Amino acid sequence: MHRNMLCAVALAMAMTSAQAQDSVREEIKQLQQRLQQLEKRLEQTESTATQAAAQASSRPQTESALNPGVSVILNGVYGNFSRDPKTYRLNGFVPTMGDVAPGRRGLSLGESELAFMSNIDHMFRGTLVASISPDNSSIDVEEGYIQTIGLSNGFTIKAGRLFSAVGYQNQVHAHAWDFADTPLAMKVFLGNQLNEDGIQLKWVAPTDLYLDVGVEFGRGRQFPSGVDRNKNGFGSTSKASPGKPVFRT
Repeated sequence: MHRNMLCAVALAMAMTSAQAQDSVREEIKQLQQRLQQLEKRLEQTESTATQAAAQASSRPQTESALNPGVSVILNGVYGNFSRDPKTYRLNGFVPTMGDVAPGRRGLSLGESELAFMSNIDHMFRGTLVASISPDNSSIDVEEGYIQTIGLSNGFTIKAGRLFSAVGYQNQVHAHAWDFADTPLAMKVFLGNQLNEDGIQLKWVAPTDLYLDVGVEFGRGRQFPSGVDRNKNGFGSTSKASPGKPVFRT
C-alpha cells in the first residue's frame, strides 16, 4: 500500500517536472523568436539609414544653386569722433579729404549689406555682396567672385571683385569692424579699403601655426593704383607673406 502511494507521488512529481520543463522551453522559444524579430528590425533600420546617407552624399551640390544662402545686415552705428568728419583732413598724404573721412557723429545707419552665397558645383562657390550706402545714394557691388573649393594642397583661387588680402583688416566688412572707422594706415595707403577686380591665389601652409602666402593681380580701379586706369593688362599687383605685405601699382 505504502509502496503504491510512493510510486504514485513520484510519478505525479515527474509529470509536474516534465510539464514545467515544457513550459520553460516554450518561453525560451518565444523569447528567441522575439529576439530574431528585433534583430531583423534593427538590420532593416540600419540598411535604411545607410541608404539614406549614401543618397545624401551622392546628391550634387548644385542643388543649393537654386536655394542660396542669403543674409541681410543692417549696420547701426554710434560714432564718437574728436575731429569733425566734415572738415577731416590728412595733411601730407593722398587722398586727404572726404573719401577717407570717418562716418557721421552720433547714431546713424551705417553701410548695410545684402549677400548671396552658394556652391556652384563640387569645385566652385559663388559669393555676391551688395552694399547700401548710409545716405541711400547708391547700391554697389562690394564683392562678387567665384572661389575654388576643390583644390588640394592648401591652394585657393578667387576671381572677380574682392577685398584685397593685403593685411588682415582690409578683408573685414564694415559691419564687423571693432571701431566705427578704419585705422590710419589703411586710410593713408589703401584709401580706407582696397577693393579690386582681379584674381587672387592663396596657399595655406600645412603647419601647426597658421601661415598663408598669396599673390593678387587686379585692374587697379581705385587708389592707390589710380582711378580705374584705361589700359590693358593688370593695373596693380600685390603679394603678402608673413610680416611682409607688399603692394605695387
